[in-house]
Amino acid sequence: MERYDPSHMEEPVDSSNIPALARVRRHVDVPLLCCGRGCTTKESILTLIRHDAVDAVNLDLCRNGGFLETQRCAAVAEAGGLEASCHSSPGELGIATAAQLHLATATPNWLEPVDSAYVKVLPPSEDIITRPFTYEAGALRAPEGPGLGVMIHEERFEAARRRYELELDRWQHVRGRDPRVPSRQFYYWHDYPEKHEWPATAWPYRREAHQADDRSTADKE
Repeated sequence: MERYDPSHMEEPVDSSNIPALARVRRHVDVPLLCCGRGCTTKESILTLIRHDAVDAVNLDLCRNGGFLETQRCAAVAEAGGLEASCHSSPGELGIATAAQLHLATATPNWLEPVDSAYVKVLPPSEDIITRPFTYEAGALRAPEGPGLGVMIHEERFEAARRRYELELDRWQHVRGRDPRVPSRQFYYWHDYPEKHEWPATAWPYRREAHQADDRSTADKE
């Protein structure tokens, strides 16, 4: 992979095996990033630093214990010369993105791009916040205002809730070994046939389907 000059390689081995990470790092020229169990606490990050095992850590507001504890983890990483970024998920909406933006803005060594910047930002957005995020100089701007700086769009929130209630069976995650991925790692994937046939920002099931389901339920009752 070195010929492609990647910014980082994320966990070439299980990050709970920190000595193994260190052995890999001594034999490659690509910077390594820790994203899993090896960076969930201040103490584990300190162990990464002592073993000279990685170049960056991917922190998570939920997994690392909220704003204050995540900043403490970032401070330990900074003292050890590690860059930081934010672990995210394609399923997150604007509330989580706003939290991550504030965290990144207030943390000096937050130097790597955050996953959330790729999700629910470009139109057509189906986010549940009233005002979309804006880009400034190639980066998302932290929202202003009380709290996280975002407000909930009640109608969009209700639509999202209805989707969850009526269409969860169509989008249910199945956990297991994905035969299309040549690795030992577990992957989540959606168990529906049209998964590669429509853009990620599109939603193939419209409100008419909701109404039809409602009528069907009413008829049965």
